[in-house]
Amino acid sequence: MNGADSLDGELFSFQSDSDWLLASGLMLVMVFVVGSITSEHLSTRRRLTKEEQAFKSLYEHNPNAVYTLDLQGRLLASNPACKKVLGYEESDFVEGSPLRVLRSDESDKIKAHFFAAVNGVPRNYETTLYHKEGHLINVHLTHVPIFVEGEVTGMYIIVKDITERKQADRERNRSNRKYQGLVESIDAIVWEGDPYTFRYQFVSPQSAKILGYRPEQLIESESFWRSVIHPDDCERLLTFCKQENAELRNHEIEYRVFAADGRTVWIKDYVTVLDENGTVTGCRGIMVDITERKLTEERLQYIAYYDVLTNLPNRALFEERLQEEMEKARANSQMLSVLFLDVDRFKSINDTLGHSVGDELIRAVAERLKVCMREEDTICRIGGDAFALILPDLNSPQGAIQMARTLLQTLAAPFVLMSNELFVTCSIGISFFPDDGGDLFTLLKNAETAMYRTKERGRNNFQLYTTSMNEDSMQKLSLEGFLRKALGLQEFVLFYQPQVNVSSGEIIGVEALLRWKHPVLGMVSPASFIPLAEETGLIVPIGEWVLRTACEQIKIWHEAGYPDLIVAVNLSARQFLQEDLVEMVQRVLEETGVDAEFLELEITESVTMHNVERAIVVLNELRNLGIRISLDDFGTGYSSLSYLKHFPIHTLKIDQSFVRDITTDADDAAIASSVIALALSLNLHVIAEGVETEDHLRYLAERGCYDMQGYHFSRPLPAQDVEQLFVRGKLFKTEVVPPLSDEDSRKK
Repeated sequence: MNGADSLDGELFSFQSDSDWLLASGLMLVMVFVVGSITSEHLSTRRRLTKEEQAFKSLYEHNPNAVYTLDLQGRLLASNPACKKVLGYEESDFVEGSPLRVLRSDESDKIKAHFFAAVNGVPRNYETTLYHKEGHLINVHLTHVPIFVEGEVTGMYIIVKDITERKQADRERNRSNRKYQGLVESIDAIVWEGDPYTFRYQFVSPQSAKILGYRPEQLIESESFWRSVIHPDDCERLLTFCKQENAELRNHEIEYRVFAADGRTVWIKDYVTVLDENGTVTGCRGIMVDITERKLTEERLQYIAYYDVLTNLPNRALFEERLQEEMEKARANSQMLSVLFLDVDRFKSINDTLGHSVGDELIRAVAERLKVCMREEDTICRIGGDAFALILPDLNSPQGAIQMARTLLQTLAAPFVLMSNELFVTCSIGISFFPDDGGDLFTLLKNAETAMYRTKERGRNNFQLYTTSMNEDSMQKLSLEGFLRKALGLQEFVLFYQPQVNVSSGEIIGVEALLRWKHPVLGMVSPASFIPLAEETGLIVPIGEWVLRTACEQIKIWHEAGYPDLIVAVNLSARQFLQEDLVEMVQRVLEETGVDAEFLELEITESVTMHNVERAIVVLNELRNLGIRISLDDFGTGYSSLSYLKHFPIHTLKIDQSFVRDITTDADDAAIASSVIALALSLNLHVIAEGVETEDHLRYLAERGCYDMQGYHFSRPLPAQDVEQLFVRGKLFKTEVVPPLSDEDSRKK
């Protein structure tokens, strides 16, 4: 038996069954171990093969370029994407490192990152490389150290082409800059916010310009923004926005905000609701400052309903309030009253003192009227010098009557305006709801009608409306229509009333008096049409006709043998205010060929008092023409004696209202006597009107007044009838009592 057989015999000989069993067991263990080792080795090989295939797939199919380099930067391997990304193949790097071949404007940066990775530090960064074809591309570079047993043995460089992404970023940034510039350039606040908490997430810088708050102040807390919203608007704003957000509706709302400097700024907020699948995700908006527009609207609203001069409600607002008060009164079965108030002779004040004084007077009147009002009353300026009042909740007409008296008393005190002391009165008309009108237009019209009746009855008073007033108004309207045609139809005539010197009994002159002979109405009373002509302005052309006709008559009488006869012509207040009055008078004298000394112009003292300075200028210009000036109705007005001595007048006329009761009324007698004494002391001619009895004559003559006119001598007559008196010579002669003293006699 050889050695091997011996080794085998030793290995496989057993002394007993137990030895055999032990040997069998060891053999099985050895077989198992060997099998396990073999199986693990096969499994490891299969796993490594898979990992190698996975890595190879990752390497070869990676869309990014992957270069494997040694520590000197020499190319060990590259994947197919390298040609696609950069255009280079492996053969392009035979003579050098990719770090030398790949061109870049940032080569130094790339090398620095490479050497950092060589030292075991991975690097990620973006740079630019030139494609093999020459164009520049944006890339993301990753340097990954290759570790073997803890040592860096090489490196992977992964090149990702991010040109499109960078281009998109540039476009996005350019767009963002454009829209950012747009957001910052528009004069509005752009914002984004939470639709549930109403907290801002973005606010554009314009918040500082428009409101004075920095964006971060508005973003920091919801409470800060709420604190600057006007308290009257805050809850309305939040409630409205919540409702609109819940309905996914874009909306706009106007509200007020307190700016940092304390100003109240009106904001109009245009809100866009953002949603996804019906769920609100956010809100965006643009806040526009509309303060100027709101102020303009308020001004327009104010102008639409308030009078700019007095700040009182105007007619439009008055009518609205009157309609409301009438509805309340109707529902509660109550009475209300409308008062229509008009300033007396305002036009004369306006024309003589100027519109600036007129405006100040209207303002001053408005202030006094407001003081008289109850809280529930309404006062408005209807227009011009007219005001209207609403007095609601009246128990009886007495409340309106008492108010009218209060208003008259309040306006009685003088007004001092621009160095002018003015005494102003007013006329008031009163109507009641529902008795005098069931609608506002009727009620207001009837109050106005009653006001005009007050003027007709002397002004400075009030009248309650009555149904008969409408009939009178219609008659007045009809009369005005006839009056406008009367001059063209030659319906006017002049009558003349002689003026007599009672010492000689001679006619020293005549006063021309206008009469209207209408073909249907007959002779119309001057008391009816003269005030109407004055009111409508028709007195101006009519007055010129009177002057021309009287001058033509003077010429006829002078040529008929009465060369010393003087004719007096009345100038109305409206005529005296004419800018060309002096030129008109001079033209008429020249055209009729009458010497100015034979024309006497009569003006009332009230006309001169509206603008004393102008009156003196005009009277002096008329006096310079040679015309005689007579101050008519002296004693009935409020002339100042200090002014009177400056007026270039020739004659004072004692008004017939004093002469009528001169023998029975001590006051009238005293006034007449004073006027005579005043005239004599100022070396003025004095004449009395309205002398109707012998007693009148004697009383006046005894006190030095010898020139008179009145029915005691003759009523006004047509020109041809007056001529008959001239033929008679002396009209009247009586024994008169001589003057009271030698001095008075000398003055006469």
